[in-house]
Amino acid sequence: MSTQTERDFQRWSQLLTLRSPYEKNWRDLGKYFIPHRANVNLQMTPGQSQTTDLYDAVGVHANELLASSMAGSLTSPAIRWFSLHMRDEKLGKRKAVQRWLEENSNLVYHELRQSNFHSEAHESYKDICSLGTMAVLCEERQQKKGQYNGIRFQALSIGEYACAEDEEGRVNTLFRVFKLTRQAVVERWGSKNVSEKTRTLLAARPDETIEILHAVYPREGGRVDAKRATLLPYASVYYETAEKHQLDHGGYHEFPYFVARWDKTSGEQYGRGPGHTALPNVKTLNKVQELFLKALAKVIDPPMKQRHNGVIGKVKLTPSSLNTVMEMDDLQPIEFGSNFSVTYQEKGDLRSEIRHIFFWDQLQLQQGVQMTATEVERRFELMQRLLGPTLGRLEWDFLNPLIERVMNILHRNGQLTAMPDDLLEVAGTGGDSVDVRYEGPLARAQRGAEVTAVERTFAMVMSLKELFPAIADNWDEDEIAAFVSEANGLSAKLLRDKDQRDERSDGRAKGMQDAAPAETGKTQSEAARNLASAAQSASQIDVGALPTGGGMAA
Repeated sequence: MSTQTERDFQRWSQLLTLRSPYEKNWRDLGKYFIPHRANVNLQMTPGQSQTTDLYDAVGVHANELLASSMAGSLTSPAIRWFSLHMRDEKLGKRKAVQRWLEENSNLVYHELRQSNFHSEAHESYKDICSLGTMAVLCEERQQKKGQYNGIRFQALSIGEYACAEDEEGRVNTLFRVFKLTRQAVVERWGSKNVSEKTRTLLAARPDETIEILHAVYPREGGRVDAKRATLLPYASVYYETAEKHQLDHGGYHEFPYFVARWDKTSGEQYGRGPGHTALPNVKTLNKVQELFLKALAKVIDPPMKQRHNGVIGKVKLTPSSLNTVMEMDDLQPIEFGSNFSVTYQEKGDLRSEIRHIFFWDQLQLQQGVQMTATEVERRFELMQRLLGPTLGRLEWDFLNPLIERVMNILHRNGQLTAMPDDLLEVAGTGGDSVDVRYEGPLARAQRGAEVTAVERTFAMVMSLKELFPAIADNWDEDEIAAFVSEANGLSAKLLRDKDQRDERSDGRAKGMQDAAPAETGKTQSEAARNLASAAQSASQIDVGALPTGGGMAA
């Protein structure tokens, strides 16, 4: 065994030791909120029931609702939920740069839609809502005939990986264990690279699974521009864990795993979410429901009591059966006097509290009443306030690295459009930094409020314009048009850049200046014609028809 292999397995063992205090809590959380992903250090038989000990599913439902709301609000497949903008505002206002940003954001968005991103992201949202931590793998598919073949994503179960952070609190090391059949291992890495045991047992037991360890961590001295995979910034090593045999040694340009936490306690690697808060309520509700069902069974099918030797033969409890007794009171059901109203009240309170912890009441639309656009806007605004800190952490841990990695993959494979000259001039100087702006329903609702503020201001100020005509001079009409267009998400293709706009404005002003003398001459000519016509009319007046009697001087 090489020194590198020994070092990697020792690191894996250390990470598992650091993870072990969380595992019991994860099993409890998984049991009540996400049963199909609760196999932390447990061997579950495929097809085995996962809800045997679950008596009330409100926790599972509440978790699914919150995950679905986050998927629809943050990364909805129905709308383009992000856009690219230059950090340098002056550079970002240039037409060629705006079009380049829009075209490439569309390319990234369609690449995500064509992949399995949205299905895997939804699974990850269920993890972070219940377990407080989520992890997603993003890597290129194997090329076909040397051509780019897209990107694939995989949501990791919390029991299959252990991770570590860098100095900024972002995860940069992840060791993951998963299983593949011997046939799949040989197909992926080739018979020459697998262990001797795998080659020997391939023919006899090809469908038997073996455990694979994938280790990804920063490589000392790695370079982004390296041509060899073994020199890239992040090392990627695959092992057969049982044999400690290295299958592959490569690398990544960027860290391929996105690990996000809902909330995090200082000094901890893994997060805590609404599931941690609701766990005591869910456990209590589950026990109350279990006892309620047992009591209900006794009421529906009560146990019987009989006097000794009071029943002739065996007691028959089947419908329409007859029992022969010595006395009429010798066979009777046992009455417990259960008061189910208390149970109903307690279950209702517990369910309400659990739903409130998962923001059920804030996220649900009103039932039976169609909400107005303003009410929907306020609902999104409320969700923004409720989940604001969490959304900020998700952007830092998940969405920003996601967009950056997908763009870099597309760029390396020649899928992005060529940079305009304006960007090439500043490339490498720091002025070409690109920021991501998220445009899901929450962000759209926020920008819609900004547009509403503009409209409301116009309505208030215009009512004062009759009294104060110069009040409109406070507004910059060009900046207002640009602001409203951007806030409403108008495509950059429909807008002129600043130079074109100024050129048209100058041309219009020049045309008005040229037209002014001609209009003045036309007005003077019309006035002269009117005077000549009046003089001619005066010369044709019939003097004899004028009144006499001092009306005019002789």
